[in-house]
Amino acid sequence: MIVLHRHKLIFLKTRKTAGTSIEVFLGKYRRPGDIITAIDPPIEGHMPQNQLGFFNPLTDARPAGPWPRRARTIASILRQRRRYYNHMPAHELRRRLPSAVWTAYRKIAVERNPWDKTVSMYRMLKHDRGLAVSLDDVIDHYAPLNAPIYIDPETGDQLVDDLVHYETLTDGLARIFEEVGIPFSGDLGIVAKGGNRKKDDDVILSAAQAVRIERHFAQEIALMGYTQADAATAIAQTVPSPPGPV
Repeated sequence: MIVLHRHKLIFLKTRKTAGTSIEVFLGKYRRPGDIITAIDPPIEGHMPQNQLGFFNPLTDARPAGPWPRRARTIASILRQRRRYYNHMPAHELRRRLPSAVWTAYRKIAVERNPWDKTVSMYRMLKHDRGLAVSLDDVIDHYAPLNAPIYIDPETGDQLVDDLVHYETLTDGLARIFEEVGIPFSGDLGIVAKGGNRKKDDDVILSAAQAVRIERHFAQEIALMGYTQADAATAIAQTVPSPPGPV
């Protein structure tokens, strides 16, 4: 998560949408009062700042889930003094920033084809973290917990001004950066995390799995206008190419 005061820009980091690359790029335009949250694992040259501090746990923290789990989450954030943190939901950030900043600044986030995003998450968990997970595990246990951070969980309202499609990321960022005065040549200058991850030829997204993903991500699909054609594209991309002529 990044707040750039000079450019009046707030970037909210969603998962598996080039968020780390965008954070590193925007971090180059920091000024002393800006808010830059830490990246895990750290990336050379990206320095967090102004992320630590206390907050009112009764009014400024609304984690999802049943109260015992929410209480543990709040206690953990308080212990670490994480006033601002990576992947922070918009509704929490709204409570912790000055209201004038939240109202006046442009708030942006990136969203991705959920079928493609789920497969990407599977590959990250398997290759980067070395977990013995199946694609079904990720669909059933990860996807339902991946609530869109740009939606108010109480009202269902969209809390960002711009939702950029990951599939047209460069064009979307170019338009926004030009309007807020950030130079952008079309290259973020870094391919973080997934950019060098090897593809897993045994990953094949089935039609039945695609339907389950559609149910889990119905809100994002409706909001971003994704269709069955996008699901079909994601399925096709996971099927290994047939062998060529000998």
